[in-house]
Amino acid sequence: ELRHGAPTLAGGGVRGRGLLRAMTIEQLFDTISVRLKQEDVGGLTTTVNWNFTDIDEKWTLALSNRTLVHTKGRHSAEAAVTVTTKRTTLISIVTQETTFIEQNQEGNVALEGDAMKLQDIFGNLDAFTPNFNIVEP
Repeated sequence: ELRHGAPTLAGGGVRGRGLLRAMTIEQLFDTISVRLKQEDVGGLTTTVNWNFTDIDEKWTLALSNRTLVHTKGRHSAEAAVTVTTKRTTLISIVTQETTFIEQNQEGNVALEGDAMKLQDIFGNLDAFTPNFNIVEP
């Protein structure tokens, strides 16, 4: 870095896609919670039910008090929206290869309820810069 500057990323600039593909749903939701901009979600509450058709699992993801909480194996009666999709489709959305709107139009995501409530979570995710200087400011 001192001689040549910060390293650049090959292949489009996104690291970790392979790592995300190996994660469980629980780990994926934990990753989303780390990327959540706490200062922007103050006062927002929403609950999303998830059906993952490729792994036959259902989950609840809830945003409250600037915190994301996930529960496996059940759905909430108070959920604003229910998302039915494949695990791999969610990974593509999280890595910003695609969006919920595009996947819904292609028939890969089914949304029941107020789909705009997904923006409370996915519209407030931080994008980290992976190639930052470590030694020099």
